[in-house]
Amino acid sequence: MLRFPEFDGKWEKIKFSNCISLYRGSSPRPINKYITSQSDGINWIKIGDTQLTENYIIKEVSEKITLKGSLKSRFVKKGELILANSMSFGKAYLLELDGCIYDGWFVLRDYEHYFNKGYLLQLLNSSYLQKQYRRLSAGGVVHNISSDIVYSTLLIKPEIPEQQKIASFFTAIDQKISQLKRKKNLLEQYKKGVMQKIFSQEIRFKDDNGQEFPKWEKKKLGMLCKIVGGGTPYTNIMEYWNGEIQWFTPTEIKSNYVSNSERTISELGLKKSSAKKLPVGTILLTTRATIGDCAIAEKECATNQGFQSLIVNPDANNYFLLNWLRMYKKELIRRANGSTFLEISKYEIENIPLLSPSFHEQTKIANFLSAIDDKINHTQKQIEKAEVWKKGLMQQMFV
Repeated sequence: MLRFPEFDGKWEKIKFSNCISLYRGSSPRPINKYITSQSDGINWIKIGDTQLTENYIIKEVSEKITLKGSLKSRFVKKGELILANSMSFGKAYLLELDGCIYDGWFVLRDYEHYFNKGYLLQLLNSSYLQKQYRRLSAGGVVHNISSDIVYSTLLIKPEIPEQQKIASFFTAIDQKISQLKRKKNLLEQYKKGVMQKIFSQEIRFKDDNGQEFPKWEKKKLGMLCKIVGGGTPYTNIMEYWNGEIQWFTPTEIKSNYVSNSERTISELGLKKSSAKKLPVGTILLTTRATIGDCAIAEKECATNQGFQSLIVNPDANNYFLLNWLRMYKKELIRRANGSTFLEISKYEIENIPLLSPSFHEQTKIANFLSAIDDKINHTQKQIEKAEVWKKGLMQQMFV
């Protein structure tokens, strides 16, 4: 077990019900009747507001309710801890505002004699507690955590000075992670802003001799690439699957580049379906249901029918086009149609107009944007490394 060397007192395990009181929130009905945009409204704290948090601290909310509505809810104060009773979250948060909580929250009270607040926040958000929730729920799929389940958990209780030391240590790690996340967000915002200026030609690049590049030409997207659809082999014929060909589905398109797919198909599966083998460097573009996600293939691959992939011509730059597609994602969506789900056709994609720089200016733009992406990716790796480090420390401490 991981501990700070200056402490040697025995840690106690104490039942939640013996040291903390839970009070559930409540919701006025119908809630829409009480939602208000007035500045004197009461903060209405919902599970969705956790998307606005850093370090499990709720500093702002998306909606307010009227005073009359708040009287039918439960008041909470700045500095209190609340616990989400949905298993989808199961996390605790510190409030930095007053407000009211709906019935998706518990507020925690009467624990000050036993726990430092910062330590308790870290403990409640550890895998140590999450494992207990699952075990106490008999291993089933749990959508809500009842007060009985929470009250039945065991909490680890060092002496208060050691709790304070632990809280300060993990808070410092959280602050470092938050700094990295803010850095990443600023880089992403910078890239977004500079892309707008590049594609509107407010920013222009010069060649290696300091000369102006040629004027951008009006073209259609289909003039810069060959567009190829995908397909799915019959899933009940085993010989079509688990081969050497990477085979992507839209949910796997999450980054600038992709290499290994979750499932693979065989040469026979490729031959017996409408899937096509795509060369390295192809832009995989999702065009059905989810429209406009894209990535560059680092290996030969195929896709299912949820794609129209762009095999880029030798006189065009695939990374330039990748960023152009992301910049004009709304145009792809606008051109989509369908009654069951939206889909954009090969024909529509081919006929999207764009202003195209020369190949050499495309390359300059691509290299510039790639350098920003490298910084974003490096920062993301730092975030992931810090989060894994913290998780490992907590697992060693809370055992």
